[in-house]
Amino acid sequence: MFIQNKCLKLNGGAISIQNSVNIAQVHIYKCSFILNSASFSTGGAINLSYSNLIIENSNITSNNALIGGGIYYEQVIPDFVLEKSNNTANNKNKIINNNAKIFGHNIGSTIRKLDIDLQNIKIPNGSIKILGERQIEIREFKSGNQITFEGIQLLDEENSPILTSNININEFQFYSSDVQSFIQSLSVSLNWDQSNKKIQVIGQVQSRQYINNGINLQSQIMYTPQSKMNLQIVLDSLPKLIDSQGNIFFNQDQFQKNFTINFASCSIGEITMQQIESIICQECPEGKYSLDQYSTSCKQCPDSAKQCYGSTINLMNGYWRENDKTDIIIYCNKNPQFCQAESPDSKVIFFLQKQGIQS
Repeated sequence: MFIQNKCLKLNGGAISIQNSVNIAQVHIYKCSFILNSASFSTGGAINLSYSNLIIENSNITSNNALIGGGIYYEQVIPDFVLEKSNNTANNKNKIINNNAKIFGHNIGSTIRKLDIDLQNIKIPNGSIKILGERQIEIREFKSGNQITFEGIQLLDEENSPILTSNININEFQFYSSDVQSFIQSLSVSLNWDQSNKKIQVIGQVQSRQYINNGINLQSQIMYTPQSKMNLQIVLDSLPKLIDSQGNIFFNQDQFQKNFTINFASCSIGEITMQQIESIICQECPEGKYSLDQYSTSCKQCPDSAKQCYGSTINLMNGYWRENDKTDIIIYCNKNPQFCQAESPDSKVIFFLQKQGIQS
């Protein structure tokens, strides 16, 4: 029985097993580990490095550490953990109510998954997000627009997020060197086909800064209208684990989120602009307009209009045009009082406007 053992900067509150040449084989049977702690390191009760653990009929409760409140392992995933994840465990262990300040309350090792909620992907109005089996598809996206990814989560093997908000800056210098290195290595990036020079991703394409226990990325994405590209959020430092037989454990897909972006045509009121080798959609600013979907320049607002932007031309009183798809503007020289373009009822008095021209 191991009770109330403490280890501060070294790993393993009660037991630490390390090997460097061959995988160590450890068997624990009918043991209890209670109220042990590794306050500034890993493995509140047991710490394993390049070691396989077979544990049976044992009780590991109420232990705590920075990572892996009950058990922490690195390099080799123990057989009992694999059995637990495959629902084949029959070892009668009780590993509960342990606590980790950063992640891995009962059992901790390394990052298991990168994830983001669909609602935390911010795209412009008019664009659409569709959750697929293997990827997220973004449709009707305009070249030159921005995407913001908020709250990108790094999850442990218990499917809980890494709690960097619990890291005490004043205590960080006392953390074990491997914990410090792990925290400093946490970063995610946007990845795309950089051999395609028509694709540009500009802005915050990499970040290690946590906000509310998540990482944010924000970028302007440029390609060409009516085209398609692939984008990934990736974990920059991929964890490495093998099983007790030396087989690689991780699938790289666990550590990236895949997106397909379908670029829409530019809309009326937007012009196509060359940006290096990309083509973007740019809305006509205040004082200019465009009614041609394929135009490369905006037109100056006419003197007969009080306001122009995008595809909008707001006429002054006394002027008329047949519909909002034309910029042929006519002065109501016969009865200008009938042409009240500035009135909210201007569309209702369409007939009177024609009267103002023709009477």
